[in-house]
Amino acid sequence: PTPNYFPPSCCGSSASSMAFANKLKEPGALLDESEKTERPMQLSVHGTLPWGGYYGWALGAVANLYIPLAKNGFISKLNDSFGIDFGLDAIFHLPYWGGAYAQPFNLLIPVNARWQFYMLKQLQVYANLGLEVDIWFGYPYSALYWPVRPAFHVGAQWFFSEKVGLKLEIGYPGLRLGVVFDL
Repeated sequence: PTPNYFPPSCCGSSASSMAFANKLKEPGALLDESEKTERPMQLSVHGTLPWGGYYGWALGAVANLYIPLAKNGFISKLNDSFGIDFGLDAIFHLPYWGGAYAQPFNLLIPVNARWQFYMLKQLQVYANLGLEVDIWFGYPYSALYWPVRPAFHVGAQWFFSEKVGLKLEIGYPGLRLGVVFDL
């Protein structure tokens, strides 16, 4: 008969899973069911790399403000919040290879609904869904060209101090990386 044998890796991963599950129950983490009366507004400043399409090659600078509206979110068993996230993206375009002209600059004005989850005290993840106005400057576009289109992102914020953290977003219209401040 073969003895019951569990490899050490099996038991180690089980112990680490239990430790992570306990971390999620700590104050300020995802499974903290206590009533939240304060959620700070957040200001973020970051760079962006818009995806191809009519953007061509571009770089941008972004500033966003998140205002929590539902401080306890929608799921009573989870530590979440819901609010509005809006800002301004300044996109600078590089000339197209072999193109007759370049659109040098445009502004994006996004307004998003954000559902934010507080995974750990210092780690937040979220999803944004909304609309953005796209204002182009330069030939052949003018300031009168204002398309409105959907915008969506998923992101994470890791706070390395009580009020300052790093932010990473991916979605449409691009990839964003920067700094976030609790106000």
